[in-house]
Amino acid sequence: MSDTVLTDTVGDEAAARNGGPRRSAVPRYRRFGGGRVLGLDAGLRIAVLDERGGAGETGGLNITPGGRKATRYVDVRALRASASRRIVGRKGEPGGAGEDFVAVGKSRAATQAEEALWIGHQFAGTETKGNGKRSDDDDEVGEEEEEEEEEGESPTGALQRRIAQLDARARAAPESVDTWLDLVDAQAELVAAQHGDAGRRSTVAQAQRDVQLAVIERSMAAHSDNRRSVKMALKRLDIVSQGHGHHWHPGAIDDEWRRILRTAEEGEQDEDRPGKLFDLWTRYLDWRSSGGLDDFTVSKMEELLQYALSRFRALYFQGSSTNTHREALELAMMRLIKRSVLLLREAGLVERAHGLLQALCELTFNRPSKARRLDSAEGLESALYALAEFWDLELARVGEEGARRWAAFAADPAGTVERESKPTPSDGTLTGATGEMPVGLSDPDAFTRWSSLEAARARLRKRQPAKATRDQPDWTTGESEVDPFSFVLFDDVRGYMVPLSTKRAKLLLLDAFLAHLGFPAGLLSEDQDGYNDGDEQAHLVHPSSSTAFWPACLESSQTIARSWDIIGGEIMERERQSGLARPFDMPVRSAWPDCIETLFPRTTADPGWFSMMARADVSSDDDDDKARAETARLLLEQVQDEDMATEIGLARTALAAATQGPKAASRVAKKLLAAYRDDVDLWRGYAQLQRSSGDLDMARTVYRSVVQQSPRHSQLTAVWASWAELELFDAASNDGCVDVVALAVRASLGQTDDAQVTPVSPADKLRARRFFFSETRAGGREPSTHSTRCAAMFEYASRPRDEALMAAADVISGSPQDERLAMFLARLAWHHVHQRGRQGAPSFYRPAEVRSILKRAVEQYPSNTALWSLFGAFEMRAKVQGVFRAALEEADRRQRATVTASLLRIYAELHMNAHQCNEGAVRTLFERATEHGTSVVLWRLYLDFEVRVAARAAPGAHAKAAIKRAGQVLYRALAKCPYSRALYLAAFRPPLRGAMSSDELRTLARLMEERHVRCYSSLDAFLAGSAAPEDEEEE
Repeated sequence: MSDTVLTDTVGDEAAARNGGPRRSAVPRYRRFGGGRVLGLDAGLRIAVLDERGGAGETGGLNITPGGRKATRYVDVRALRASASRRIVGRKGEPGGAGEDFVAVGKSRAATQAEEALWIGHQFAGTETKGNGKRSDDDDEVGEEEEEEEEEGESPTGALQRRIAQLDARARAAPESVDTWLDLVDAQAELVAAQHGDAGRRSTVAQAQRDVQLAVIERSMAAHSDNRRSVKMALKRLDIVSQGHGHHWHPGAIDDEWRRILRTAEEGEQDEDRPGKLFDLWTRYLDWRSSGGLDDFTVSKMEELLQYALSRFRALYFQGSSTNTHREALELAMMRLIKRSVLLLREAGLVERAHGLLQALCELTFNRPSKARRLDSAEGLESALYALAEFWDLELARVGEEGARRWAAFAADPAGTVERESKPTPSDGTLTGATGEMPVGLSDPDAFTRWSSLEAARARLRKRQPAKATRDQPDWTTGESEVDPFSFVLFDDVRGYMVPLSTKRAKLLLLDAFLAHLGFPAGLLSEDQDGYNDGDEQAHLVHPSSSTAFWPACLESSQTIARSWDIIGGEIMERERQSGLARPFDMPVRSAWPDCIETLFPRTTADPGWFSMMARADVSSDDDDDKARAETARLLLEQVQDEDMATEIGLARTALAAATQGPKAASRVAKKLLAAYRDDVDLWRGYAQLQRSSGDLDMARTVYRSVVQQSPRHSQLTAVWASWAELELFDAASNDGCVDVVALAVRASLGQTDDAQVTPVSPADKLRARRFFFSETRAGGREPSTHSTRCAAMFEYASRPRDEALMAAADVISGSPQDERLAMFLARLAWHHVHQRGRQGAPSFYRPAEVRSILKRAVEQYPSNTALWSLFGAFEMRAKVQGVFRAALEEADRRQRATVTASLLRIYAELHMNAHQCNEGAVRTLFERATEHGTSVVLWRLYLDFEVRVAARAAPGAHAKAAIKRAGQVLYRALAKCPYSRALYLAAFRPPLRGAMSSDELRTLARLMEERHVRCYSSLDAFLAGSAAPEDEEEE
C-alpha cells in the first residue's frame, strides 16, 4: 500500500502562484483531530515522525502526552566517563570546579534573551489558561512548529533564537536603528509562523501590527535619537497605515509625515540628500493621492505638489556645493513636474498640463538675455514676471505653429505677428464635418450619451490651451461657451516653475513633454531613477499603442479560437504557438542604453532589432495622432540649446522617420549635418537611418566618409563598431565584419593615412587579433565599450561557428559590466540563432550556450525589457515555458517591484500562448502588482483587462460574474486613483454600464465634481432633458 498511495503534506505552490483560480482553494492536507487517537485519553496525541524513523529504528506510531517529541534517555554515567569537561555552577557553590570542570553561570544576556522570547509569545497569540495548562486550541498550533529533526531545530525555534540575538544587540547598542528595525521585522515573522494557517488573515495582520508597534515604542524609549530617526518614523507610518483599521487617525498620519519631511530637510548636507528627500516626498504623495485623507481633491494635490517644489527651490537657492548636488536637485524637481503633469492629465486638465510644460520650456530654453541668471529667488521672480507679460499676450508659444521665441519677442516686441482667429461654426447641430453623428451620441441610454459627449469635448483642441482671442465655442459638441478650464492663465502654472541649468534635467524636460504627447518615455533621456509612478509606460493606455499590449484572443472582434483541429478525420490538440515569438514588437519599453541603435523605426519586413519609436505609435489617420505628431515636431524645431544639439537632432530625425517616412527623415538629417558637420553622433544617426530603411550601400558610404574626414576623432571607435555591426547583422557577412574591424585597428595604430582604402591583408587580421588581446586580456588599459564590441565581433566572425559565440562572450565577460555590452551580446546570440547557412538552411547552434548568455543578461539587468523579450522569444522556440517562468519569478523575488517589471510580467503571461491566455494567472499578476501600488497605468490596464474579459464572456451567469468582477476592480481603482477621469467614465460605457444602477452613476458623477475631476457638463443637467432609465432590478 505504501508503494501506491502518496501523502502530500505540502500542496501545489506553483498552482497557487500561476494556475490556480484562487490561492485559498489549494487544499492544505491537514490531519483531522489534532493527532488524537480514537479510544485513548484526549491528552495523548500522535507525535510527528521524521522519515528516518523518529520513534524508533524502523519508524512507526509514537504516542506521547500532547504529541510532543519523545525524550531520549541516556546513561549519564557513561557520558561522564567519556567527557573531558563537565559543566557545573559558579565557584564557591557545592561541587566546586576542578581541572575537568567548566564554570558557567546564568548571565544577564540569557535573562534578556528569555524576555525577548516572551515578547514574541505574548503578541503571537500563544495564550495559556489560568492554571498553566494548554487548551485544546493550542494543540493545533501545529505539527509543523514542533517538527524537528534529530540534528536541527524548527523554523520557529530558529526565528526565536534570532529574535533573542537581535534583542541582545539592541540592548547593547540602543542607538542602532537598523538593529531595531530588524527586530521589528523578525517579530512580525514570528507572529505569522506561530499562527500558521490557523486563524483569519486580518487577525494575524492585527497581531503583527501590535507587536511591531510595541517594539518601535520600546526602541524610542531606549534612546532619544531614535525618536528623530527618519527610518524609524517611516516604519511606524507604514505599520499604522496598513489594513482597513488604522491605528492612527488620517490627520495624525498627515502630521507625522510633515514632521518627517521637516526633519529630513534639516538633516546633514550630503550628496545623497536630494535623492533621499525626493523618495520621502514620493511616498507621502503616494499616500495622499490614494485618498489618505478623506477630503481628497485635485486642487489640494496641486497645492501640495507646488509646495513640494517650493521646498526643493529653497534648497536649490541655498547654494549647491557641487555640480552633482545641483543636478540632483534639478532632477528631483523635474520628477515632481512629471508627477504633476500626470495628475493634471489624468484629471482631465490636459490643457493645464500642456501649458505647464510650455511655460517651463519658454523659461528654460527661450528666456531673454536679461533674465539669464536663475540662481537666486530674486532672479527667478524677475524672470517669471517678464514671462507672465509674454504669456498674457496669447501669442503662439513653443510647440505651436508660428511660435516666436520669448527671447525674440523681448528683443523686438513690435514685430509680433497678428493673433490668429478661428471662425465660429455656423450651424448649431451636433453633426460633425462628415455629416455623421459622433460615436455614442445616438445611444438610447442617456448615461452613455453623456460619457460620449464628455469624450468628444475632451478631443476638441488637441491638448493645447484655449485662447480668448482665437477660440470660439464648438457647436458640434453642444458647447455654448468655451470651457473655462480650457484657458490657462500664467497664475495657474506659476507655482510649477523651477530653474533648470544642467543638461540631464533639460533633456528630462523635453522627454516629459514628448511623453505627455503620448510618445514612449526615454527618447531623449535615459534617466528613470527614483521615479516609479508609471509615467514611463503611459503610452500603453493611449489608444494608438494599447492594442499592441493585448493579445488577439482578448479583442472583442476576434472569434474565440478553438483549442483543437481536425487532422485526417481525428480531433487533435492544436500546435502550441506563442505570442512572444516576435520579440521586437514588445510595447513595454525601458530606457535602453544605446540610443542611436534603438532610436529609428525599422521599415524592412524583418525589424532586426528594437526601436524606441515604432511607426504604430504615431502613424495613424486619427486627427489626434496627427496633431500630437505635429506638436512634437514643432517643439523640437523651436527649442534651441547648443549643448543638446545632438540629442535634439537625433530625436527630430527619428520622429520624421516614424511619422513621414525615411525620405522626409533624410531631408531633416541633411539639414542638421549641414549645420553640424563635425558631429559624429549625427553622422552615425544618419547612417543608422539608412540601415533601418534597408539601404546598406548608402550607410557604408556614410561610414566611409566619416572615417576618412575625421581619422583622429575621439568618437571614431563608435563609427567603426557601427560599421562592423552593419556587415555582421544586416549584411550577414562575417568576412566583411573582419575586414572592417581590421581596418579600424590599422587606423587606430596610425600606420597609414589611407588605411580605409587599402585592402586588408592576412597580416592586418593577425595584427588586429594581437591588438585586441593586449586591449582586453593582457591587463592593459581598460578598453572602451565600442572597442570591446569590435573585439567581440572580430572573435565571432573569425572563428568556426561552434566556437564563435562563446569566444565573443569570453571577450565581453572579461570587461567591466556595461548594459550596452549586455544588449550587444544578446543581439549577437539572437543573430547566432537565426543565421542562415550557405544554402539558406538554418545553421546549427547549441541552445545551452544561448540560454546561458540571455539568462545571465536578465539577471544582471532585470529592468531591461529588451533582454527579457529576447529571452522569452528564444525559450518559446522550444515550446517550453518552465525556464522563462522560473527566471521571471526569481527576478520578482530579487528586485524591487516597479511598474515596468510588473507590466513586463503581465505582458509575458498574456502572450505566452498565442490563441488563448490564462485569465486566472493574469489576474493574479495584476493583483500582486496593485496590492500596494498607486500607479494609474496599472489600474487602468487592470480594469481594461476585466472589461475585455467581460465583453467576450458568453451570455448568462458567466457574463454577469465577469461584469461584477470588473465593477469591483473599478471601485478599487477609484480608491487608489481618485483623480483619474478615465476610470470614472468607464462606468458609463458598456459592459460596465450593465452592472451600474442609475443611482450609482449619479453618485460617481457627483464624486467627480466634489474631487474637482473635470466634467464639461453636469450629469444632472444633462439628464433633466433626457429620459433617464429606471433602475435595474437587483438580483
